[in-house]
Amino acid sequence: MRSSTKLASSSARSTRCSPARSIRTRSTTLDNELTQAQRKLRELKARISGQSKKNFLLERDVRYLDSRIALLIQNRMALDEQAEVATHLEEMEGGGEGTFPDDRKRQIYGNLFFLLQSEPRHIGTLTRLVSLSEIDTLLQTVMFTIYGNQYESREEYLLLSMFQNVLAAQFELSTEFGSLLRANTPVSRMMTTYTRRGPGQTYLKNVLSERINNLLEHQDLDLEINPLKVYEQMIVDIELETGAPCQLPRGITQEQASAHADVQAIIGPRLTTLMEIAGNFLSTIIASLDQVPYGIRWICKQIRSLTKRKYPNANDANICSLIGGFFMLRFVNPAIVTPQAYMLVEGSPSRNPRRALTLVAKMLQNLANKSTFSKEPYMAALNHPLAAPAAHGRSRAVR
Repeated sequence: MRSSTKLASSSARSTRCSPARSIRTRSTTLDNELTQAQRKLRELKARISGQSKKNFLLERDVRYLDSRIALLIQNRMALDEQAEVATHLEEMEGGGEGTFPDDRKRQIYGNLFFLLQSEPRHIGTLTRLVSLSEIDTLLQTVMFTIYGNQYESREEYLLLSMFQNVLAAQFELSTEFGSLLRANTPVSRMMTTYTRRGPGQTYLKNVLSERINNLLEHQDLDLEINPLKVYEQMIVDIELETGAPCQLPRGITQEQASAHADVQAIIGPRLTTLMEIAGNFLSTIIASLDQVPYGIRWICKQIRSLTKRKYPNANDANICSLIGGFFMLRFVNPAIVTPQAYMLVEGSPSRNPRRALTLVAKMLQNLANKSTFSKEPYMAALNHPLAAPAAHGRSRAVR
């Protein structure tokens, strides 16, 4: 009887301990899975940083080749210079054996590296001294070596401190409001390169890829609204349909094409469709403002603060036009116009979707800049319907 009681007691304790043991086992399993997930996340971040550097180097080499090709056409470069161009891209993949510097040189170099990294004002001064043709080499060192860890908070802080120094100097040197951050300068190239780092690319993919891919599905959707191009395409379509030369006059002006009734009938529905597509893009961008990477939001804040300091009478609309010039022109619009370069789509868009994306980007850019389509009057009708959501977006940006 006593043995039976002990058995029952032992069984009860075992039953009570079983859930606790199960919980401990499950907790251990979850801890292991969490550790593995964190390790995988670190590996992915490291791969993104490496790929960003590789992409930058390839873009730099493409620009280099473009300039050399132009020289070849103009000056008929010698054969040995052509060979230099052909082998330029191989330099980043190859690399022969070299000699290691001695301990003293490594120590001096380490001190220099630490000084440049920990005191960003020195790099800020360098960026103001280099020319536009030299900036890519400096950016390669700054963005992907000195501050190459794109997900490390200390390096990000130091890099943004360098941007603060550079932007402050740019504002101090400005002579008029309209010239601020507009020209293609080493500073603007730096800002563009910063947006191409991992966090910025992730944001663009999350926000824009679905909208862009939805548009690319409609490959036959022709949204051309340039009256002259519409008129010329109309003649081609008539000739294909009838098999005979079209009797419509050729070589007319854009104003004459705009006044043509058939051209107006074609463009009207296209304007409506374009406004709907651009409105969807704009709504998506405004809704995602809280997801914008911290560094990009911080640069926007610096633009606002520096503008108020330099031009205290500037109103919110003018300030937002500067912020929009950076955010849209340097960050968002390039991804809309060339989504394949940002790996938002597979392959290059076909002609019709590519033209539609270009028109959408122009609409968004002009809304951000609060400018008019003076050089493209046929697009003037596209601004007004988006004014209200754009104003809402600007008010959120100011806050």
